[in-house]
Amino acid sequence: SLAGINIYLENGNLYAGAWASGINNTWLSSTVNANTWNNVILTFSDTGYTRLFINGIGVGGFYTGTSMPSHTNGAAIGGCNSATQYSDGTTTCSGEYFNGKIDDVRVYNVALSAQEIYFLANGYNNSQESISNTDLTINGAFNLSSGTFTAPSGTMTIGGDFTGGSGFSHNNGTVVFADNTQISNISGNTTFYNLTATTAGKELDFAAGSTQTVNGTLTLTGSSGNLLTLRSSSAGSTWTINANAISNFDYLDVKDSVAGGNAAPFDPGANSIDSGNNSGWSFNEPPVVTYVSATQSSNGDGKVSLTFTITDPDGDDTVQATVEYSLDGGTTWQTATISESTSEISATYGSPAVNNANAHQIGYGGGYISTSSGANTITAVWDAASDVSPTTDLSTVMLRVTPYDGTDTGSATASSNFDLDMVAPESLDNFQFVSTYSSFTELSWTPATDSNFNHYEIWYALLDSDAQNRTGGAVEWDNDDDATLATMSTSSASVLANLQNKYVYIFAVDDYGNYSTVEGVFIPKTSNKNSSSSSESSDDIEEKINEAIESIEVKPVNENNDNYVSGTDSGSGSHSATYTVSNNESVKIAWDFGVIGKYFVDLYYTSNGVDYIPIAQHIESTDREYIWRLNGLDADSVSVRIDLTDLDKLILTETAGQLAIAGDTDNYVQFGNMATGSGEYGHSPATGEVEEISEVGPGMFIKSPSYSTVYYVDENMQRRPFLNEQSYFTWADSWSELTTVTDATLPELTLGTPMLPKQGVVMVKIQSDNKVYAIEGE
Repeated sequence: SLAGINIYLENGNLYAGAWASGINNTWLSSTVNANTWNNVILTFSDTGYTRLFINGIGVGGFYTGTSMPSHTNGAAIGGCNSATQYSDGTTTCSGEYFNGKIDDVRVYNVALSAQEIYFLANGYNNSQESISNTDLTINGAFNLSSGTFTAPSGTMTIGGDFTGGSGFSHNNGTVVFADNTQISNISGNTTFYNLTATTAGKELDFAAGSTQTVNGTLTLTGSSGNLLTLRSSSAGSTWTINANAISNFDYLDVKDSVAGGNAAPFDPGANSIDSGNNSGWSFNEPPVVTYVSATQSSNGDGKVSLTFTITDPDGDDTVQATVEYSLDGGTTWQTATISESTSEISATYGSPAVNNANAHQIGYGGGYISTSSGANTITAVWDAASDVSPTTDLSTVMLRVTPYDGTDTGSATASSNFDLDMVAPESLDNFQFVSTYSSFTELSWTPATDSNFNHYEIWYALLDSDAQNRTGGAVEWDNDDDATLATMSTSSASVLANLQNKYVYIFAVDDYGNYSTVEGVFIPKTSNKNSSSSSESSDDIEEKINEAIESIEVKPVNENNDNYVSGTDSGSGSHSATYTVSNNESVKIAWDFGVIGKYFVDLYYTSNGVDYIPIAQHIESTDREYIWRLNGLDADSVSVRIDLTDLDKLILTETAGQLAIAGDTDNYVQFGNMATGSGEYGHSPATGEVEEISEVGPGMFIKSPSYSTVYYVDENMQRRPFLNEQSYFTWADSWSELTTVTDATLPELTLGTPMLPKQGVVMVKIQSDNKVYAIEGE
């Protein structure tokens, strides 16, 4: 079907109309002035309402009854085509053309409102406009010389000058200044809702003395090398802009501006230029971190020393710093816990304070980082042990520092990767002494393993706790004394010192002070014929003492330990006599060497003539006897060995008696009780063999077969040694209270402080009486 619209002149009259099947052929007409520009607009709405406007004034309208149907015939401008219709019904066209000038022809896909038509018809004949329901694009200038104008609720884009004033209603929309090919002159005191200029290289010149107000958001940005320039129309005369909020400011060149409103002072960003005569602007430059380094301490405390240098172009003395750590080479970052101890924070000048509750941990209140005197180097401590797992052992750890001066945040600067090792060396085991002499002791162990191994340390002392804790009277032997101790695979060493009668421990230490240790050893007096420091040989001394021996006896005694009992003597001499005794009976070991001097006796027993197990050690020879209560000896017979020493060397070793153990020894309960097994296994520190670990609990008195020391298990499951029998008997009534545990049980219990004699209990001995008495209470 035929359909279309037509605007034409005939005999000085302008005609406009529309036609289509089912539409009344209705036309509108009006006279127009010749030789002058006329703006003619014909609208056809989707409801079928047709209106004609001449120079912005409506001259009539009518309803067609239907919307314009689609059609495909071509349009003719300044002429006609064969399908055109006219007001008189004519449909033919033969060479008629428009006699005049046509400046602008447009077709919109909406029916313009009367206000939009008025806007187009008045003062904008030489501009190009694009109008929609919510947006308006003006590639030329906007000039509101009088009356009112309501901006679209969307975006109004202006490519030229802007003249506004009180008649401009922002309608909660956004005005955007675009087109970087020209300067946009802005005049009139106008209130905008959102005002935006983001075209790089553009210049906005504001009328001197004018005030622009932005109730919504003000956005002003250029780009690197193409700043957005803000100027006054008269250099030296100010212009004012008030804003409630700033979305983004950067890459600006500002001059003669007074900034106000809730957003003042304006922060123009780090890349803007202050060209002078500005107020209400904060042309602050952020601080800069120029150097960051981090190193883990070697004290084994899990701390990392952090050093960084901060400068501030503005010389601010209110600088702060945020410290973060990364375990994956900088991929992810977490806030670091910085030591708040004043002894662990320092600066080139000033006294920065640390508070981990703040977003910027370093610098706050009266303890900011100062920069007014120049670059300031800060040294702080990251307490890594508070932030990372104790199993951390990584070489991809970094720290980064982000500066802040109270206005701007500077760029973060990170350290290079460094090692963070929180793990102690592993696998150190089987520490034992091979041989000992008055001038050196040979030790051996199973080497440790560690990715950052540094050295072994050997500590020895008269007190077990001193050696174990590397404190008090303990003495160190390390890689400064023996270079091989700096090699992880080293498994033995000769300590050039007299370690006899001392407790010895070994420690494996890594580069960062993490260390591991194992059960220490006590080194007794042993024979070394070549170690005599006197001009008289050990053989000569032994021969003289052997000649002077008056008696060495090992015999059973009664329950009161005061008289020898007959027993069964199968030998003829005190050295070779064999007595049959039962477990839980007592034996008196007596000696009289018949010599004067400061000598000591060490007592051992053996069931095979090879392995000697201590009974008691460091007994003064003048005591002349020792009562040994047999407890659960798992053997058919044992012999007793007496060693005489002078605390420097062994003088005499004498095997002094055979004891046949009566009954089935497997059924005897050692030391009153034999601890039950725990179902877990470990290595014996004496033999290295695998043994079941015994079950123990607080309040127990325990002893293992290979060691003479008796321990008390306290409430913290620490084994606390008794230094002598007298101390033990101030706490216990008899040896039957002891429980035998396996050697492998001892390393499972932390070694505690020695047990002192119980208060209120006194042990006394009467010179003429062999017995020792306990006096309790009063």
